[in-house]
Amino acid sequence: MTENEPKGWQKLLTGYPWFNCDKLFPLPAYSEFMPSPLVGRKPLGEVDREIFDDNDPFGWHITEMEEEYELRPGILHTGQQVYE
Repeated sequence: MTENEPKGWQKLLTGYPWFNCDKLFPLPAYSEFMPSPLVGRKPLGEVDREIFDDNDPFGWHITEMEEEYELRPGILHTGQQVYE
């Protein structure tokens, strides 16, 4: 890994733009039960600063609600599976 190579969440943003059409932005179909396919970069190209922090390339901001209802139960379930 070189010094200037992207690390962590920055790898999600490499290769932008991911589409070839002039002045068109693809909107992929996805279920409301799945996470959004567009993570980290807004359609106009800027990085979503509410999620990512330049000082920490291996982490991103999450809300207390996401932690309580999504992460904590998943971590508990994973821990129980590993322990058994």
